[in-house]
Amino acid sequence: MPLRTILVGLGRIGAAYIDDKAMAKTVPYVTHAQVLTDHPAFRWEAAVDISDAARELVFSRFGVEHVARTLEEIDCLGAIDVVVLATPPSFRLPVLGALPNLKAVLVEKPLGATLGESEAFVQECRRRGILTQVNLTRRADAAMQGLASGGLKERIGSIQCGFGVYGNGIINYATHTVDLVRMLVGEVTAVQALKRSPEFQEGPLADDKNLSFTLFVEGGTPVTLHPVRFSRYREGSLDLWGEKGRLEILQEGLLIRQTPRDDCRSLDGAFELASSRSGLESTGYGRALYDLYGDLADVLAGKRIATCSPCESALVTDRVVHAVLASANSGGSVVEIRAS
Repeated sequence: MPLRTILVGLGRIGAAYIDDKAMAKTVPYVTHAQVLTDHPAFRWEAAVDISDAARELVFSRFGVEHVARTLEEIDCLGAIDVVVLATPPSFRLPVLGALPNLKAVLVEKPLGATLGESEAFVQECRRRGILTQVNLTRRADAAMQGLASGGLKERIGSIQCGFGVYGNGIINYATHTVDLVRMLVGEVTAVQALKRSPEFQEGPLADDKNLSFTLFVEGGTPVTLHPVRFSRYREGSLDLWGEKGRLEILQEGLLIRQTPRDDCRSLDGAFELASSRSGLESTGYGRALYDLYGDLADVLAGKRIATCSPCESALVTDRVVHAVLASANSGGSVVEIRAS
């Protein structure tokens, strides 16, 4: 029987991005509305948003039976199995209390507006035994999973160093890149904001920052991330330099570019990265949101033990990004990441 699902929040990732023509060319599943319409494991039962236009879009285009301004107006809350939370972070924890028989939650990052809110969200899900899946979408991409399970080391050897680019805020967007570093390179043990890094504010969260910082990964591998203004162009990338090659994850995860090692053209007995032999390949990022839902459904059906992006892992990423902000606020000191 399909899982009866309510979508709370009908903004861009909830439904509105469906009319972005450029995005539709490269990302078949960019909104929760698209996945809930197509995925056979879910029955889209209800939707909630304060926007009249957003509710009308969902009702007229998708034919959702129960569409309302508030949860209190929905009369089937007791029958809901899954809630998809695409609201601003501070509004998420109260939603759980209105759904008494909830089996699972699929939630946007960050889990809370503050680290304390994120921890409270995780604790409530644990207390009630609610299965969690966080929309750190790259964790559901088969290409990224292959790299994480040994493919990265096989391709380019052990990582020597890494670089990345993000925009629209550390908490808002760099969370994705930080989480990808954790997935592919290893757990982050400490962070440091670059002392003389240019800092600017651009993005949807008022208190968020854009600045350069270094992640120190277990084993000592440094990965430095730098911001760019999305108002000029968008890019979320990760550039990893291994012992026997280089691998770049480009265009927000849509492409991989690998550069092999070869004999050096200017010195006998040495090696170089053969840039002229770099090769591009597509990832599965365009379907990753759909696959994130499928992974959740498989765990609920007993086909898998754990989701690919549980809230416990997302909370670790939240701690890392908040540590970056703490480092910046303290003038660039090294901040260790606490285990729990």
